[in-house]
Amino acid sequence: MNRYFLYLVLINMLINVIMFVPKILIEYRFDGTVMGILIAIPISLSLTFLFIKKTMKILLAS
Repeated sequence: MNRYFLYLVLINMLINVIMFVPKILIEYRFDGTVMGILIAIPISLSLTFLFIKKTMKILLAS
């Protein structure tokens, strides 16, 4: 179960990157988009890790 939940989260993140990043990069390329994406990578990874950790703790407790 843990493995399939992780697959779902990873595929969702990949689909969002494929769909939205090229449009955003082209549209706002002169307004600091690249720096914002570079800053967002570690923040989103840490939030994803915390979300999965807390969700698994809740699922295993019940």
